[in-house]
Amino acid sequence: MALVALGILHGERSPYGIGQWVTAHQEELLAWLKPSRSALPSASTIRRALEHIDVERAEEQLRRFAKGQTGRHQGDGYQGLALDGKRIRGAHKHGRPVQLLSAVCHDTGVVVAQVEVESQKNESDVAPALLAQVALQERVVTTDALLTQKKLCRQIVAQGGHYLMVVKDNQPQLKADIAALFEEPP
Repeated sequence: MALVALGILHGERSPYGIGQWVTAHQEELLAWLKPSRSALPSASTIRRALEHIDVERAEEQLRRFAKGQTGRHQGDGYQGLALDGKRIRGAHKHGRPVQLLSAVCHDTGVVVAQVEVESQKNESDVAPALLAQVALQERVVTTDALLTQKKLCRQIVAQGGHYLMVVKDNQPQLKADIAALFEEPP
């Protein structure tokens, strides 16, 4: 897995590409990793290993690791947590692009939770499930205009969090109400 991660960090996106990268850097990798054998896996071995990964278990392990990497301790003040959706370039599931919605710590960039956005849904459909996975006490959740919704605001507050959300012209009444709050009295 370390070789796969290193290959991906160097821009490779396929098992074959990762295998080629490993072969091209074999001397350096052997010196650095000091494996018990004097050879590194081939592209076909890397592909076979990737086919046997339990993705859900790997995600859970990474989620546990990320929770310990937030750099946050009780009483440190508020921490920003961005909800952000991204289409994963180069990743396809049954011929369709893969889209994820992630909860990302502002200060560290650590993804503390993420969910897949199925093709027939949008980010607002899966945001409640994503937030349910995250402790929101002492956190301020930020979102783009797409996720600026009463239901989500209520959930964040119910979980002990706070929120800052973008309001644009797609919600004209809400935008006008907010502007009215900041007008000088007559």
